[in-house]
Amino acid sequence: MVPAAFLPLHALPLTAHGKLDRSALPVPDPAEFAPAPGREPRGAAEAVLCEAFAEVLGAALVGADDDFFDLGGHSMLLVRLRSRVEAETGARAAIADLFANPSPAALAAHLAALGARPEGRAGRVGAAAPQDAPGEPGVVVLRSGGEQAPLFCLHPASGFSWSFVGLRRHLGSDVPILGVEAPAAATTAGTVAALAGVYARRIRRAHPHGPYRIAGWSFGGTLAQAVAAELAQDGADVELLALLDAYPAPWHARRGACATGAEEEAERPADAGGALAARIGAERGDAGMAEANRRWAAEVLAASAGQEQPRYKGDALCFTAEDAPAGAARAWEHGIDGGIEHHEVPAAHDDLLTSAGLAVIGPALAARLAAPADRSG
Repeated sequence: MVPAAFLPLHALPLTAHGKLDRSALPVPDPAEFAPAPGREPRGAAEAVLCEAFAEVLGAALVGADDDFFDLGGHSMLLVRLRSRVEAETGARAAIADLFANPSPAALAAHLAALGARPEGRAGRVGAAAPQDAPGEPGVVVLRSGGEQAPLFCLHPASGFSWSFVGLRRHLGSDVPILGVEAPAAATTAGTVAALAGVYARRIRRAHPHGPYRIAGWSFGGTLAQAVAAELAQDGADVELLALLDAYPAPWHARRGACATGAEEEAERPADAGGALAARIGAERGDAGMAEANRRWAAEVLAASAGQEQPRYKGDALCFTAEDAPAGAARAWEHGIDGGIEHHEVPAAHDDLLTSAGLAVIGPALAARLAAPADRSG
């Protein structure tokens, strides 16, 4: 990961409490630090899509090979990009198509292969299935390639892992990013401990020899800690455990309605994220899939509340949202035997993986991955 700009400061601005005052940091002049222009489009299809990408991203120019996520795009902007592409070209790409083909050139080629004509508003494109990791259904590719061990990202209560795609901009291109998604709620195990076994086996099939890097947001973080404990107990090398505003199942029960997690997610009204989750579910054949997954996640937490908390004998990165309940920073004291590196994120729980949250989470993960150590205890 290379910073886009460097600005010298005589001293860091601080708040009255001695913390970094991010609002007082200077903003780089876009003209001074403008990136080099990317490849010019070849043909009308690439040109139209370059303009659509630039409009959604608020960029002056987007090259034909520029990656939507590397330029600051995130999952919430995909709905706008999808609408913009359809308005400009008539091609109705699936959200999965945009994840898998994040540059204008790649998307133009994909639409052409499916029979659309992006330059002429003539085509309609059917939904594509998400790209599974080779040989392992339910583990989807958010970024392929790279020689390092992959980062496995465990889904929140919606059951989908697309929200982690913004990490592509912060983690080196040599780190593959794989999303672990919910199995069919009607056929899967019903407690965190049982699910940990299911997910640990999935992860090992996708990456048989370790080391293992695991992150989870909200309900996915509850699962991630249990998966890490399961892998470490079996002798696997767990190199990274990152918990993104996530808490143990018994803690949810003790905290009640004020706890942030699947119980709250199941009750939230539809928002931008909920609309995107519903659209992805529809593309996979069930518009109510995300809502059903949220109810299932709440049931899993309720069924696990009386069980003993698994202990992970290693270190962890813990991130808490600005609207986290009181005592959140201490939630994992009885579930993590190693050191806990705690980060406060200036974003609400629902916005943790948008640009504001990723500005803290991304660099912290990148720094840990750049200096791996034996963290499986």
